[in-house]
Amino acid sequence: MSQTPGALGRRYLPFLILAAVQVLIIAIAPSKTPVAVTATGATGSNGQTLVAGQVLDQNGQPLDGVTQQADGTFVDASGNVVTSVTAGASGAAKAANADMSKCDKTGHQIGPPGYKLMPPCVPVWHGGDNGGATMTGVTKDAINFVVYVAQGNAEVNAILATQGLAASAEQSCEARAAFYKEINKGYFETYGRKFVAMDGPGANKGSTQQSPCNFPYFQGQCALTPPDPPCGLAEAKVIASMHPAFVIGTYGDSMSEYLASQHIIVLGGGSAPGEYYQERTPYYYGILMDGYRQADLDAEYWCKRMNAKPAVQAGADVKTTRNWGKAPGETPVRKLAAIFPETNGDESSFLSVKRFKENVTGKMCNSPGGVLMIPYQSDITTAQ
Repeated sequence: MSQTPGALGRRYLPFLILAAVQVLIIAIAPSKTPVAVTATGATGSNGQTLVAGQVLDQNGQPLDGVTQQADGTFVDASGNVVTSVTAGASGAAKAANADMSKCDKTGHQIGPPGYKLMPPCVPVWHGGDNGGATMTGVTKDAINFVVYVAQGNAEVNAILATQGLAASAEQSCEARAAFYKEINKGYFETYGRKFVAMDGPGANKGSTQQSPCNFPYFQGQCALTPPDPPCGLAEAKVIASMHPAFVIGTYGDSMSEYLASQHIIVLGGGSAPGEYYQERTPYYYGILMDGYRQADLDAEYWCKRMNAKPAVQAGADVKTTRNWGKAPGETPVRKLAAIFPETNGDESSFLSVKRFKENVTGKMCNSPGGVLMIPYQSDITTAQ
């Protein structure tokens, strides 16, 4: 069963925020990469010994074939001027004395305690031209972003509470504030910029939705169950008018597709088909496995381990009492059904299930009886 936007946000918010930072690393880097000519015996970022005259990129790696001329320009092996790099102010000393104090021994930035997915290390930036407004939502001082929070549903929250997944508005706000504080501690090289959370306008103003926490976010007003894609699209247009660099959390495909089309990075997609991400690259990211890959893995498991085999783990009524086997009292062969949400024109779940069905009815194996497709509306009022 597909995850609801609210459940996804509560469970994966820390990962989404950190993933958002990772996505932005290249976009916010200065457009001209500093390089320097080394002194004899200097050491590169990977511990290699460098020789006089080598030109390094900002990661401390040699730029093969690039040399610095007497007039300060750089040329490649063919004598062509390389205009995408500039010399460091301190020349040879810059390479040998690059500040790598925020890098660990594996060559990555030092991240939050226990976090293992940091980007490759770069020297600490100590000022200069950081490229300014390198993309939507980015200025020379700030990286503006929006946290989208779907409208809660009392019945859904009651169900989530039985699994320890429910949280009050105040608890959720405090968690967002804590993560926000963490990403601004300087773990990531943002070239002098700070991450800035944006508040929604009017009824979408998240900072006033609870107290005493006043962290700014966009409080969605669209019904969670049943979903309302036109409402999600309308809110996407409001968010786009705020011009953020990225959005954490999403209402559904209608919102994600529009924001990506406006070149705003979206993080929080669920298990949509892989083609959804490919079509919207590089502006759409999900924390879960894409639906096509999940369909292929599920189909492979079914075909290798379960297809055409008796339902030995079923209850007595299935194995014997109902006489569904070939002979009275014989355990029947497994049959296959797929239950999936089919909601208001959003066919993302259907496409993944369709791929699974194709796999187990010809591409990977042939399942006796085929696949019984059971669509349902994601509506709490009809869930029972």
